[in-house]
Amino acid sequence: MQAFVSNKKEYLLFFGIIILFFALRLPAIHAPYHQDEYKWPIIVNPELTEPGVIPHPPLSEAIYRATRNFFGDENFRVTPLIFSLINLTLIYIIVRRRYGVGAALWSSLFFALSFFSVLASLMIDTDGAVLPFFFLLSILFYDYFSSSTGNKKFLFGGLLVAALILGMLVKFSFALVIGALILDFVWNHKEKLNRKNILYALSGLISFAVLVALLMFVAQKLFPGFDLQKIIAYSETFMKGFGSRNFFQSGIQFVKALFYLSPFLVLSFLISLLVPRSFSEVGSPYSKDLKLFHLFLALGLIFYLILFDFSAGALDRYFQFMIVPLCIIAGVFSAENFLSSSPSLLRRHASKIIFLLCVFFVFLTQFLDQYVPALHPKAEWIDRILSFNWNFLYPFSGGSGPLTFYVSFIFIALSWILGAVFTGLYLWKKNLQKEIWVAFLILGLFYNAVFIEEYTFGKINGYAPALVRDAAEFIKNNSDIKKVVVYNDNGGREIMQTGKYQKRLYTSPIFDQNQKIETINNFSGHYLEIDAPPVDPNSIYRKYFDSCKKIYEARDRYMNAFIYDCQNAPDIKL
Repeated sequence: MQAFVSNKKEYLLFFGIIILFFALRLPAIHAPYHQDEYKWPIIVNPELTEPGVIPHPPLSEAIYRATRNFFGDENFRVTPLIFSLINLTLIYIIVRRRYGVGAALWSSLFFALSFFSVLASLMIDTDGAVLPFFFLLSILFYDYFSSSTGNKKFLFGGLLVAALILGMLVKFSFALVIGALILDFVWNHKEKLNRKNILYALSGLISFAVLVALLMFVAQKLFPGFDLQKIIAYSETFMKGFGSRNFFQSGIQFVKALFYLSPFLVLSFLISLLVPRSFSEVGSPYSKDLKLFHLFLALGLIFYLILFDFSAGALDRYFQFMIVPLCIIAGVFSAENFLSSSPSLLRRHASKIIFLLCVFFVFLTQFLDQYVPALHPKAEWIDRILSFNWNFLYPFSGGSGPLTFYVSFIFIALSWILGAVFTGLYLWKKNLQKEIWVAFLILGLFYNAVFIEEYTFGKINGYAPALVRDAAEFIKNNSDIKKVVVYNDNGGREIMQTGKYQKRLYTSPIFDQNQKIETINNFSGHYLEIDAPPVDPNSIYRKYFDSCKKIYEARDRYMNAFIYDCQNAPDIKL
């Protein structure tokens, strides 16, 4: 993909990226709503729930109330998909203006291809698509404001303020965007800093904060149920001392987000820190450095990993803020690497073949026989990783989805190791940078393709949504089944739709075992187990399920679905 293309070719390429964007997302547009996701249709249904349940500013709830009115309860994923499509367009416009056509096309391509972007495009919430929309809109107006004069500067300044306020009305964490823009602006104008300008800047910042506060109070009058005090109280639950924080859980969630992002995007960011950009496309007079995106990523990581404790929340979802800046950074460096053609790229077939054979070997490892550890205890996962016994399947799920899918850990680990090797070679072997970058790109393509395929179709390791739907149909048509407890809430909404949902069963050791035993013994009915991942074979839950009558069983590769009739099961004892 060359940096210099005719307008016609440029638009055709971008249109092709849009087609790819939809091709990778539409197959999962009706994936089962999982855990927190299936609460949204309930929360925004005025017949079921009073307004103001969501502990965030009112625009989040307003967006999904509109979703229900326009698309219905079964099409909630359409809203994040629409926002994500707009985000793709904004990325193209912003990057084209800042860094040129080539960088814009590469950044847009990576946004379309990234698995984490695919997941965020379909997740029913605001972190993955709605907040990034206001982030990108703010950058667009910020850039126009910075380069304008006279009346246009006031126009774009007003639009920037409006975009920032709307972002704050979605979620308070949008303050990260404001912080990044302020730091970038101060750095870009550091030579003009004096007491007078500093006072002007502080006055403007205080005025903005006052305006936001006033709008929050006004919003309490305009949006029924919106309670600012409740939101503040909710935010305070994440303010814990370092001694009481669950750093292990936060670390696990962060690593999962890195796995979602891929070694290509994450290590491209590392390269961008170590290798300063040196090019500026002809025809792009507004070419800038990547400082704004570095600042935003730094503030976000400090916010989510240090300042507050989000270990009890859906932390992997919050890390979706990294997708856009990382895609832009990788796009800019790809444009730089392919800015000009090089005869060496055509001559060095040997190096390219070696690099690509390494990538292909890593890809094939996921087809080895795999072991599936139980969900708990987590120590087994850690032991297998530390002992290099990597031929096991790693489960990916979350409080806001997706329903569990598996990816081979040996494939993940070797992809990251190979990515690190490519990064080292790229920094060391200047004369081979283009060849290494090609191999790095292909590694990223394979990696993201595997994650997208397993999330969307599960052809390699199993597809939980199909197991859920078939089991729910069996439960619906079986008149002997009155109430069902759902293991790990895998398929919770589908069982709700049958009218036979009793509750969910979590098997985490953090729950009181005696209380769990009492709850199990007090329920005589049926259990649904989609074992993705399985129940610990040594746990009281496995012991109880084994004492029940199995009336349904289905299998898809490494995943199973079981329905147990526990009406005559003996009481379980610790």
